[in-house]
Amino acid sequence: MNLQDILQHSHHLLVLLVLFILAKIFPTNKKEKDYKKYELEDIEKTYKKYQWSPSIAILIVLFVGVVLYYSLRNINILLQTKPKDAIFYLRFETMPLIVTIGVIFTFSISIMEKSMLSMMSKEDYEKFNTKYELEYGLSSNGAEVFAKYWKLFFGCITVFLIFYFWNIDGKITKDSIELGDYGTTVKKKYSLNQVKKIQFYPNPNPDIAILVEDEYKVIFNNSEEWDTGSSGIRGTENLSEVMKYISDKSKIRIDTLIVQKSK
Repeated sequence: MNLQDILQHSHHLLVLLVLFILAKIFPTNKKEKDYKKYELEDIEKTYKKYQWSPSIAILIVLFVGVVLYYSLRNINILLQTKPKDAIFYLRFETMPLIVTIGVIFTFSISIMEKSMLSMMSKEDYEKFNTKYELEYGLSSNGAEVFAKYWKLFFGCITVFLIFYFWNIDGKITKDSIELGDYGTTVKKKYSLNQVKKIQFYPNPNPDIAILVEDEYKVIFNNSEEWDTGSSGIRGTENLSEVMKYISDKSKIRIDTLIVQKSK
């Protein structure tokens, strides 16, 4: 991997750094609790006083998610610069959304805990939390253990997804097509002379164009293919312009295949 590739994918390293920082900001509390020091009546009174706090905490989690998503989206656009030899450069623009969902799920309990602690004293929070632990039959450290493994589980999934989608981008040069694939670090490279067919599948439901888009399929002479609908490689480039360029250079016409409109 050369320096240009490292710069193009440096946003993934930045995401890993964000995960590490969030883990330090929102550590799991492992302290054992002594339920006997609280009267049940006192616990119920505290719960009723702050029963609205989880709803506020959820809104804070959603707000953090929105801010994180747009921040990662802008970073993704800034860092994934177009290679010098590329006529067209196609990015995997869903990565910021995947990372945001992963991070929010991983740290949701910790963020909610921090948010609720900002609304009440530590003692009141402990009483409030005790209500849930007693109600659901958890041990004195049950909530902390659950939070720890929740964070570990979703953290591992997030890191896995980052590396699984690490290589999803592509570029079209004056004489080649270079495409990344899921779960790999090596890109597949085809010359434009290897293009055997180009198929165009117009959106059968134009009324919902936001959810269903036009798709193209490029079939190469080794039977491998690039399906824009499933590859994830789309980016901000106009696909019709990309395919017209490939068609002109490869001398292969674009066949339009009509898909029956769903009812």
